[in-house]
Amino acid sequence: MQRSGSPLPLQSRLIMPDSIAPDEALQSLGARLRYAREMRGYTLAQCAQRSGIALRRLRSYEADEADPSLPELEALAYILNVSVQALAGESPLQFAQAAAAENLAQWKALRHQLIGARLKQARLARNESIKQAAQAAGLKPAQLSRFESGQPVPLPVLQQLAAHYGLRLTQLLDLGVGQIGEAQLQTWQCEQFAQLEPSLRAFVAQSGAAPFLEVARRLSMLPAASLGAFVHALAQLASLAGSASSEADR
Repeated sequence: MQRSGSPLPLQSRLIMPDSIAPDEALQSLGARLRYAREMRGYTLAQCAQRSGIALRRLRSYEADEADPSLPELEALAYILNVSVQALAGESPLQFAQAAAAENLAQWKALRHQLIGARLKQARLARNESIKQAAQAAGLKPAQLSRFESGQPVPLPVLQQLAAHYGLRLTQLLDLGVGQIGEAQLQTWQCEQFAQLEPSLRAFVAQSGAAPFLEVARRLSMLPAASLGAFVHALAQLASLAGSASSEADR
């Protein structure tokens, strides 16, 4: 029922199809708002301040006592780092379930071990002793040994070691692996997309661009020699087509 003096409801209580529906507890817009806010780490007051929505009004949205306008929902989606569609119930809050399931203490311990193993692997690939690598990176051998065994490495030190081994910091990330890795990958992909020329972003975002992007992806996987032959063949086809067109015009 429409409330006097308020915008039209946003169908916040629609049940989504089973194939994309999140947990039963997230079937209302208010529940999704609160869950996304809590996963973002904001208090209700912080969320209200950042979104420019009155605290009392935002509380009523989370309690499903009122429905936000679309601009309000867009503002909330922006600060909570989720899509408007997810908050509106048209797609699931994919990030929320993954973040809730992740055991950060265990994850961090495992990541320290993996980073240590990769540092050791890089050192051995250069045929360096711990003493040699430590000296090159300005460390004591005992320090490097502890880092390779899984002790947390301060970021500046890790950057020094990565530079010495010729590694990029992204090579020490698990982009796309696990829940946090997948979130990191998506964030990185969004950043890369944002750096494209506006015309390219507009093209990629078109609904019919997928076949052309797939062709480009496959071409990028070809060896240089094969790609050169492909380009040569295209040039010959273009030349033949031009000749045929000239003959037809005579």
